[in-house]
Amino acid sequence: MGKLVILSAALVLLTPALTLGEEPEVDVVWLQNGNRLVGIVLSEDARSVVFQQLSTGRKGQTVAAATLTIPRADVLRIERMSPEARKKVMERSAAFGDRDERLAADLKRIQVKPVDLDGRQGWLAIGRHFEVNSTCAEEFAREVTHYLDEVFTAYRECFDIQRNADRKIKVVLLANEHEYAALQMTLFGRKFENVAFYHSRDNYIVAYNMVQKEEMEQIRKAIIEREAEIKEERSKVRKAEIHLKRTVKEVRSKIDQEVSKARRAIKAGSRKYRAERLRKVEEWKKDALKKLNARKDELKADLKAIRISANEAIDGNRQAIRDNVAVCRARNRSMYEMLFHEGFHAFASNYLWQKNGQSGVPRWLDEGLASYYEMSAVELGDLIHGAPHPGFLTFLKASIKSGKYLPIEKIIEANPFRFFIQHRSQAERATQHYAQSWAIVHYMTDHVSRKSLETYVADLIAGKDNRLAFERMMGEPIEKVSAAVKAHIEKLEVTTGR
Repeated sequence: MGKLVILSAALVLLTPALTLGEEPEVDVVWLQNGNRLVGIVLSEDARSVVFQQLSTGRKGQTVAAATLTIPRADVLRIERMSPEARKKVMERSAAFGDRDERLAADLKRIQVKPVDLDGRQGWLAIGRHFEVNSTCAEEFAREVTHYLDEVFTAYRECFDIQRNADRKIKVVLLANEHEYAALQMTLFGRKFENVAFYHSRDNYIVAYNMVQKEEMEQIRKAIIEREAEIKEERSKVRKAEIHLKRTVKEVRSKIDQEVSKARRAIKAGSRKYRAERLRKVEEWKKDALKKLNARKDELKADLKAIRISANEAIDGNRQAIRDNVAVCRARNRSMYEMLFHEGFHAFASNYLWQKNGQSGVPRWLDEGLASYYEMSAVELGDLIHGAPHPGFLTFLKASIKSGKYLPIEKIIEANPFRFFIQHRSQAERATQHYAQSWAIVHYMTDHVSRKSLETYVADLIAGKDNRLAFERMMGEPIEKVSAAVKAHIEKLEVTTGR
């Protein structure tokens, strides 16, 4: 988080990544009913089209693939991708199919050995670009090292970086928030609310596992309890079904036995009044069956009520399970986005720019870039970036409505401490600065050229006025830029994938 400056040699390498990462071309099948399918045309003839439909996550990465056959009569038209794009998409589709095997192989390549970390049992995981010292579980340390290596390699390809190829970044990954707070007290004599940080002077990242072991155990316990409740509700329904069938069967059998017994007795006795006596038996049977049907209806009504209650309970428990799983996934996703954020700071410090005592990259640009790239994903080594930041976007839309949105000059000229959270009361202020910095960078991806950004940073290095340099980069007065960025925010929507 120290003051940094882009060297002129690195300037040329920074801006290619500021071109918004476009979604790879795909085939689009338009159907007669107005719907469209996005993916790959695998084959086709006069009767049908065999199509692989691709679903993407909120960051543009492939998350699912399904093959379907579409009758030719249902197809209105097909918009086809270029041969070059088809090759790339086919590679991604194939890679998605064997992703688990590739991940397992990549994880095995990470070297892990036990180490002592200030008296605590820990692990040292060594990757291509990182050395992760962790008090977390061995497999978790291995996994984090892999994903950091993967995104760093993609950064290097995206920015075409050549220098410092053998340099490794140190990461301290702690098991819980208590260990993280204790380390901050040791290093700084106080605790910050930021959930991770990059120490630029000594070139290391510190973070903790946001998916806490105790919390995970509670969630697992809750899921097990909910699953047990679902099983119990299903058992209630099954018991009611068995009770209905058994009761009807037993009563029906008893009626049949009584009727048979009565008939035998009548036939074995005197013939006098036999017909009348048999008629009365049949009337008794008819009445008994009527009562049985009434009882059967009562049991069916009970069963229906039990099923309704059970289904409501099962749906509630399933939703609770989904909610718990979503909490785990959200924690895990947030943790990696946080690591990617600090990882970009480390990447920029080691490969894009270097320390300079006279001037440096303003905090808004440093944090804006890191926030932009924390939303990236990697597929087949390619960096997919440009997805809106859901947390910041939601925050900014509310900020605009409430009137708390800051003038852009307050962001670009903000003191670095406006981004720190030393106390929870400062969280909203810091989030406002982070979020608006992200929004400016996201807007810049479509509106700022490499040359303009290069000039902006060169102006800052030369000690020129930040506001004037910013207006020169954007090509407009700051008031117009502020309005344009705000309009950009209002136009954006949180990406949910397709």
